[in-house]
Amino acid sequence: MEKKVNRYFILLGIYSFFGYFIGTTVFVLVGGQNSLQHSISGLIGALIIALTYSTYYHRKFPELDRKAEELVNDERIILVKGKSAVLTLNIIFFLLVIVMIIGMIIDNSWIRYSSAGLFLAIITTNWIVFKVFDRRM
Repeated sequence: MEKKVNRYFILLGIYSFFGYFIGTTVFVLVGGQNSLQHSISGLIGALIIALTYSTYYHRKFPELDRKAEELVNDERIILVKGKSAVLTLNIIFFLLVIVMIIGMIIDNSWIRYSSAGLFLAIITTNWIVFKVFDRRM
């Protein structure tokens, strides 16, 4: 059953991705030129495809919701997600430091300051989220 839950979320992402392209393609074929409307039509297409798929899958497998709730509360999965989030954050920090160094080498202040600002924003957000979760638990 766990494979069905994982399969559901993977297929939901894939169908949403294709729904975005279907929505934008229909917008272009109708003759649209505005980039904001282009993006909104893509999001509407993704939403329609995702809702259709989700409704179909939940009617076909009604026990899916109960199993998904069990997986959300599984302590092992929570631990694995936490460790993977920390590793991902460290990789992003490393890449931002590399971008800052590249900005220094090519003497581009915009790259340096934007990557440093993003670095500080991520650290601040991480600290705030940690404090919120620390109070809850």
